[in-house]
Amino acid sequence: MQQPKAALEILSGWKEIANYLHKGVRTVQRYERELALPIRRPGGGRTGSVIATKAELDGWVAASPIRAVFHLQQPRLDFTELRKNVADSKRLHEESSARRNELKSALTILYESLQVVANSRAGLSDSAHVNLLTFDPNN
Repeated sequence: MQQPKAALEILSGWKEIANYLHKGVRTVQRYERELALPIRRPGGGRTGSVIATKAELDGWVAASPIRAVFHLQQPRLDFTELRKNVADSKRLHEESSARRNELKSALTILYESLQVVANSRAGLSDSAHVNLLTFDPNN
């Protein structure tokens, strides 16, 4: 027979979490940033409201000697490569836009040339003439 699970005890906000750990709010925030304190953000952003479960916090505290021995910390994020990739993405977007505009211009010239040829030739069938007239280079 299984034992019923204990009710999930949730702490809401930095103050409650800090009080539970007997630390200050800024210390607890530093723990989250540098030592991977198990905090959740319901909104999904980097800032805003926070919650934590007592069970996860207790587990985190119990694992602290392991972190000290193995130096388990979250790696510092290096945004240099991310910034480079964003700049490359922006450059590629601008190049793509320029090529798209060149292609539209070329299609417009081709369409106008075909219209001139179609109008100068009396021997085209009506269906071919209609197909040329319904071509839209902007699509």
